[in-house]
Amino acid sequence: TPTPPTARVTSSSTRPQAVIHDVLRPRLGCYSTLNKPSSWVAIDLGYPAIIPTHYSFGSSHPFYLGYYPRNWVLEGSRDGKTWYTLRRHANDDTITGQSPYGVWALHGPSSLFHYPLRYFKVTQTGPNSFGSHELQISHFEIYGRGMGLVNCSYTKCNSEPIRQRPGADPCPPTPLPPPPAEKRKK
Repeated sequence: TPTPPTARVTSSSTRPQAVIHDVLRPRLGCYSTLNKPSSWVAIDLGYPAIIPTHYSFGSSHPFYLGYYPRNWVLEGSRDGKTWYTLRRHANDDTITGQSPYGVWALHGPSSLFHYPLRYFKVTQTGPNSFGSHELQISHFEIYGRGMGLVNCSYTKCNSEPIRQRPGADPCPPTPLPPPPAEKRKK
């Protein structure tokens, strides 16, 4: 059985003493970017592993209370180059001090939900609840149909095991749908 890839997390910037892999912890961590517009956090699952339907994230920090995201976009990609908007949020006040988690259904192009994605990115598109641009994500989860096993370092991913010959691509190439209107190139 092939060893599953480990999920990796990257970001546009990191606040000093923040631990970026807190984003993948099963309990609330304390990750935050610097105060810069268009801050982002991206997760690479290692290969196209999930056909997403919902996602959740938490925003909490023991020292920086009130930096809750209000304006952001969640994007997904199969190759890390072509990104699709899965959900856009404007003045969303779901996450608060009393409720540091939110769960949302995805609203991307319906044709996209037939293909597994490898990359997910949360980009802040406006100020947070404090009026600044730190993107504070202390927990992130993506839900949907699993296409294989992914080692999320801190979490157990409830996906079916890979059922194919060793060394084979867990998601063989499939034709992608025509580009939806919300597609953009990086």
